[in-house]
Amino acid sequence: MDLALWSIPATIDWCEDNYKFSSLVAEVANTFSNVFGIALAIYGCHFSLKEKLPLRYFLCFTLFAVVGLGSMAFHASLKYAAQLLDEIPMILCVSQSVFILCSTTSGRVAPRWSALTGLILAFDISFVAAYLAYPNPVFHQVVFGTLMVLTAGRVVFLLGLFGLPNKTPMLSTQVKQTSTPIFWVGASSFILGFAIWNFDNVFCSKLASWRQVVGFPCAFLLEGHAWWHVLSAIGTYAMLVGLTCEYSILGWVVESMAEERPDLSLCLSEGEDRYAIHFHYGVLPLVCRRQLIDASPVEKMK
Repeated sequence: MDLALWSIPATIDWCEDNYKFSSLVAEVANTFSNVFGIALAIYGCHFSLKEKLPLRYFLCFTLFAVVGLGSMAFHASLKYAAQLLDEIPMILCVSQSVFILCSTTSGRVAPRWSALTGLILAFDISFVAAYLAYPNPVFHQVVFGTLMVLTAGRVVFLLGLFGLPNKTPMLSTQVKQTSTPIFWVGASSFILGFAIWNFDNVFCSKLASWRQVVGFPCAFLLEGHAWWHVLSAIGTYAMLVGLTCEYSILGWVVESMAEERPDLSLCLSEGEDRYAIHFHYGVLPLVCRRQLIDASPVEKMK
């Protein structure tokens, strides 16, 4: 990235006071609120590698971490180059999620898989080129929002929610009963975070006066964009775990029914392993491989 970009100020600023506590960090709350999301992303990368999930799942969590790191750099510096490191990975992460939700055929040589790969790559390249030529934050927000709607719509369609036909009959009811609430937690977190973020934008001056009355450190709780970081991190992690479970298990079923095993296998040799959602500490979901001991592909960590 051209070093000259680091001298260009960002095209947007937020409600938090700039350089209030340090000459090195422009927005303290908006910067360090990303630590939570980065930690979740690293945890997702860890279990993706540990459970030997396909590369596309690890890539999603990696992009999730890059978003957090880029956002930290952006809010700490308020420079245009850092803004790009925040905004572009956001689009790449969600487009990768759309790819996973649409790639339900087995084998990486499948025509649909190849077409989807080319389509997503073309979309990502086109967006980056267009955004560099037309760096309007509203354009970025519209594209991001559209991809999120597509993601949610695809989940609703595949799980047969709201009375729609069931498009994944090979998945057990127990799997759907476990993964569907995880998706809803993710979607609800995104919606709540987005609402708080916009409240922060609309009523910035009012919130600024409240922060002066309350005083720090309690005033950090009134930083709406920081809450967006936390809630969107919860939403991203939950939705990534949900789609990973859904399509790891779906891939196992498809592969077990195929005459030939695809190159990109989602299970160990001879299809003896399946996937389960475990909950660490009772609240933190992750996808794990386990031996095919019983008929249930979902279990809760004791």
